[in-house]
Amino acid sequence: MRLICPCCQAVASLEAWSGNVAARGALAAIAQLPGEVVRHIPHYLALFRPASSQGISWENAHKVVMELGALIAKGTVVHTHRVARSCPPTIWAEALATMLAQAGHVKRPLKGHGYLITIAYELADKADAQREHGVEINRVNRVVADTGVPKEFDWSQAVTPEEAAEIKSKSELFGRAYKNRTSQDSPGQKGDGVG
Repeated sequence: MRLICPCCQAVASLEAWSGNVAARGALAAIAQLPGEVVRHIPHYLALFRPASSQGISWENAHKVVMELGALIAKGTVVHTHRVARSCPPTIWAEALATMLAQAGHVKRPLKGHGYLITIAYELADKADAQREHGVEINRVNRVVADTGVPKEFDWSQAVTPEEAAEIKSKSELFGRAYKNRTSQDSPGQKGDGVG
């Protein structure tokens, strides 16, 4: 079986790849990554390829994959002294896909995983916000269920008709007083006498 490296286009048999200690280490490290992340690895490694015509060395590929595996294994992501966010492999995969979609704007060769971490943090932050919103909605629904107040409760009905009439009359009174005040503050303008 002949394999073509998607990063450097080198062609060799599977046995040749596995005969190189560094290549074997890199391939073993890739095999340890979660499935949803693995499919992005060849293109991600290409971002680390030096500007020379050679591809990324197996030693560097192994190093990059091991660092990425360590980031994913943490289960969280932290960016610039912010709160750590839960970051499962699905978010890392989405971050890789996002970064690779913007590969034309990425300065190459990459020196580390900083840009990927930034994207993963933003995605994890959004996911946490959505999760927190869902928890809050569930909490409110539980409180509503516990108090017996219907979920479609119209808060405008929270006052009695008498209270509503009093609020309305005071609003009208304050409205007339405000109009009178503003017409008095505007000298030279004649009002129609209606307040």
